[in-house]
Amino acid sequence: MKRVWDLRRLVFPAAVLVLFAVASLAKIIAFTESPRYDPNSDRLLFWTESALHYRYAKRIALGEGVPGIDLMAQAPEGLDVRRQFTVAMEYAAGYSYRALHGIGIVRAPFHVYLVHFVCWFSSLSIVAVCMAALVLWKSRWAALGAATAYALIPMSWDRTIGNYGREDFALVLLFMFVGFFLRAVDRDATDREWPGRRDLIDAMLAGLFLAIALASWHLSRFFLLIFVPAIPILTLTLSGRARLRNAVIALTLWCAAASLIVPVLREKEFLTAAPMLVIYISTIVLVLSNRSGWSGKKTAGWIVAGSAGLILIIKLTGGYPEYSHVYELIACKLRFLGQKPEDPTLLPFQARSLWVPPFNTPSISYLVARGGVFLAWGCVALIAGVAAIFRGRLQRSPLVIFYLFAVFAVLFLFVQRVSSFYVFFLAVFLPFVIVRSKKKKLLVALFIVSLGWQLLNNQMGAASPMNRLAAALSAADRQSPPANHGNNRRLIEWIRRETPKSAVFLTAYSTGAMVLVDGERAIILHSKFESSTIRERYREFLEALYGSEGDLAALCDSLGATYFVDQINFTLDDSIDSERYEAGLPGIPVRSVAFAMHFFPDDLKRFTVVYQDSYYRVFAFHPERKPPALDHPPAHEEVWETVHPSRRGEYLADADRRRAIDALEERYALIREMNSAAGRGDRDGALEICRRLVAYAPDSEEGAAALGTLLAERGDFDGALAALDHGLAVRPSSAELYYRKGEVLRLANRPYEALSAYSAALARYPGHPLARARMKSFGPAAR
Repeated sequence: MKRVWDLRRLVFPAAVLVLFAVASLAKIIAFTESPRYDPNSDRLLFWTESALHYRYAKRIALGEGVPGIDLMAQAPEGLDVRRQFTVAMEYAAGYSYRALHGIGIVRAPFHVYLVHFVCWFSSLSIVAVCMAALVLWKSRWAALGAATAYALIPMSWDRTIGNYGREDFALVLLFMFVGFFLRAVDRDATDREWPGRRDLIDAMLAGLFLAIALASWHLSRFFLLIFVPAIPILTLTLSGRARLRNAVIALTLWCAAASLIVPVLREKEFLTAAPMLVIYISTIVLVLSNRSGWSGKKTAGWIVAGSAGLILIIKLTGGYPEYSHVYELIACKLRFLGQKPEDPTLLPFQARSLWVPPFNTPSISYLVARGGVFLAWGCVALIAGVAAIFRGRLQRSPLVIFYLFAVFAVLFLFVQRVSSFYVFFLAVFLPFVIVRSKKKKLLVALFIVSLGWQLLNNQMGAASPMNRLAAALSAADRQSPPANHGNNRRLIEWIRRETPKSAVFLTAYSTGAMVLVDGERAIILHSKFESSTIRERYREFLEALYGSEGDLAALCDSLGATYFVDQINFTLDDSIDSERYEAGLPGIPVRSVAFAMHFFPDDLKRFTVVYQDSYYRVFAFHPERKPPALDHPPAHEEVWETVHPSRRGEYLADADRRRAIDALEERYALIREMNSAAGRGDRDGALEICRRLVAYAPDSEEGAAALGTLLAERGDFDGALAALDHGLAVRPSSAELYYRKGEVLRLANRPYEALSAYSAALARYPGHPLARARMKSFGPAAR
């Protein structure tokens, strides 16, 4: 009898597909609404690690490939990219763009394609949640509810927006690994939902996804370390262990192959890493167990004992030391209960340098804003899981998922970045609270209300009740670092116009990638701290920065630096996340070169200020002696120049530091006041405030741009042009000032001069959207 196809079977996969599509599109909208996004230009789209990833992905997309030794990313010796970094993500994005662009499906610039690639690919985690929940709870509705919760909880997607991080690529692979591994060892009634999948295929797919994840992100190795205890857990609760044996054999084959093939895994000696040793022992013991009929307890015992013994032997013989700095950070976090001590000397350098904001303990305001109402569900799930274990009601795959959920919940309390793992296992385990309860109808109703509440909060953004509560809980931080008010654009425009292409920049590692990718200049420090070379170099950088001028000059000389980029946070940031703290200092030494660069730059013998704005100050380094003063000194900036502290004492006085910050805040308070008046339609009031701004900060780009615009609106074109020309005399690299000049000339009916100004703006910033739009409006004249 011919089988009649039941259309009801399509409802579940169709619902998952719709959820996946809606989540992806929502991410794309949020990403493209970012102030940094411009469909016509990739300038300053990404920052720090994301910028470095983008550099290699773009090279692959354009057919240039990843250089064997990248001399610009780590001067002077160059960076061995494949041996130091995991670059599978970059290859996936770059090659897929080349393929789709080559056949005409994709015609957009690479950075536009990349935003869509990141958003669509990262949303595949929703499918992984659905797959894992379906294996655990044997219910399509439970799986769909778990996937919907995951899609709505901000922690599952907020790190994706505005970034190009490896975790967005690797997490999908890791979560797919979890889903297929569970299917391979504990499928039972799921054949009906996922037809045609055999256990061996599931096991091989699980191993494949894990191998690619290992080649994509260094933290995948830590995830595997946490995951491998699931193997003895399963041996205790599974009635038959043949499927588990096959799945572990598949993991062994794939992971060993990746360890031998992937350059970075070979370099890190991952073949003998702790999680690999557990997998080896598990394979041997499970094979023997299935042949000899051992009990679950005996099998688990041999796995634990054999793994512990082998790991101990490898460690005693000096094996796999590469990630000792991470273990040191974890130990310090446990020692101080997740709270960074005020005294930096209580932490070793490795822990101080890694204990940065993404690795801080999550604040209450973060938990409320990014966890939402599902934090309460998470607490209930933990309590319910613990109770079920004591009652013997949690077995097999649900027990494994609860173990992972509990471990990552604890880690999340210490490390905010673990949120991505925590929220996945929270969503997968969450249906347990409902499916094993006697009050299912009530809990289902509460769950649906929670979904609606979270959706409402996501739509309302900053005005949502949860975000307003988070803002109220977040007390003003007296140690908050000075803000960067759009200074990256100014710095990059100056670098591209005023420095030779052979220039080499010594910068903070967070700034270096921007100088490399957007400024197209060589850097010495990058942000990939899995490289032991960079960790050591960063230590040398901090010691020289807070040492003498001779120390910094010696470092610049040995590394071939021609420019040093100073930042106001080097001296004005007194928080526990500052460079001063990472250097292990209680304050800024008044005899340090950092102090002199901020407050007394003319006293320096080997460094000359060649550029400054309200956040950055660039020094040219002179290997021999300082040349005569510049014919055109840099712009006056009150944050650098209005405070002249005493050199008495050992450290910069807090009152002087506060005065320098207040000088900067006074400027931006005037800008906010001016914009507020203009927004109310009070043009006279805005002009009066603008004149106060120009009097206070005569060389500011913001003041010249605003004064030119406001005078032009009153018909005073000559005055507007004079204000803009003054600004350009001080900042000839400013694309924004040239654009504003073009606008004034256009209003003054001087089209050809306006066209020249717009052209000058685009020469400095090719992606300036408004200047490009004006150029197009001129039609053939623009060409």
